[in-house]
Amino acid sequence: MKNICISLLLLFMLPLQGMAADGVVFRNLKFADALKAAKAEKKKVFLDCYTSWCVPCAMMAKEIFPQKECGDMMNDKFVNIKIDMEKGEGVELAKKLDIRSYPTFIIFNADGTEVNRIVGGSATASEFVTKLEEALDPVNSLTALQKTYAETHDFMTGMKLVETMMANSMDIRATLREVFDNGHEYERYQDRVLMYALSAADYRDPLFDHLMEYKPYFDRANGSERINRMIFDNFRSGMYLVCDGRKHDYTVEDVRKAVMLTSMLHMPTDDPQVHLVHIALYVIQEDWDGMLDYYTRFVAPLPGNNSFKGIVDGLLSSNAKKMNPEQRAKARKYFEDNAKRLKYEGSMAENAMNVIDNIK
Repeated sequence: MKNICISLLLLFMLPLQGMAADGVVFRNLKFADALKAAKAEKKKVFLDCYTSWCVPCAMMAKEIFPQKECGDMMNDKFVNIKIDMEKGEGVELAKKLDIRSYPTFIIFNADGTEVNRIVGGSATASEFVTKLEEALDPVNSLTALQKTYAETHDFMTGMKLVETMMANSMDIRATLREVFDNGHEYERYQDRVLMYALSAADYRDPLFDHLMEYKPYFDRANGSERINRMIFDNFRSGMYLVCDGRKHDYTVEDVRKAVMLTSMLHMPTDDPQVHLVHIALYVIQEDWDGMLDYYTRFVAPLPGNNSFKGIVDGLLSSNAKKMNPEQRAKARKYFEDNAKRLKYEGSMAENAMNVIDNIK
């Protein structure tokens, strides 16, 4: 009997221990049950929409949510739940809530109406708590921000509106352009303006062309190297799709524009990734002779110890099946010469080490 009483006592103590934890207490509840619990406890629901492969999601779970600052704020105000958006009820919830990026954190009233959402992780607990407090403030709701911006055309309000629209998976392009055009010179060249534009569309969109009219001002405010890298990264992965023959929606003129931009951005020519853009133009035009000449002149001299050099070389071999026998022979010679050069470099390095080792 004594053992039974102790067991029952421990059973009742377990939930209390969970609630006493320093960090955020996530309850193992389905979404509908979380709403019921929130209604009974007069709280809101905090939903962590995550996936198993999302690195920022894991970082939030491991480093941010266990902190006392988050627990003190969130356990008091929310019924906290987390749902994998690729498993169980998460699959349908992801469609219903239009979740497009991870992590996404959504706050609900107990009746299921959405209060606000936060997209992306935070570097510190304080930063995330601040985001939550702002999301809970009625003046930061989508409707309120739309009304305030329509009345004031204030740049900071407009940017908050753009961020809230992004969190709600809305098209921000027209609003962002209006906010930018109405902004004062001292405030509108923030890097996040370009960042949001490139996340909403890409370098082929009219919004990008409009912002590029002011590129010298973005450069002056943020540094040309940072701005150039942001622009290049916007089409770098797309050019890889073209080079590798994967599914894409780029035209010859799209790739030609990317080549032109790369040249104007003064990207470092010793970075193999920069050469992807030029190679993409040869691939999409099936100009294999031009591609082989480009590899011989510009890719071969690149450092062999760069991992991306191997990826770029792999694109030549993967496209060889589309070449005629003479072109394939040239491609083979490229790799033969490459192997000889690397062997020579390796031999030179080995000799140098032997010299050093034999110094007395």
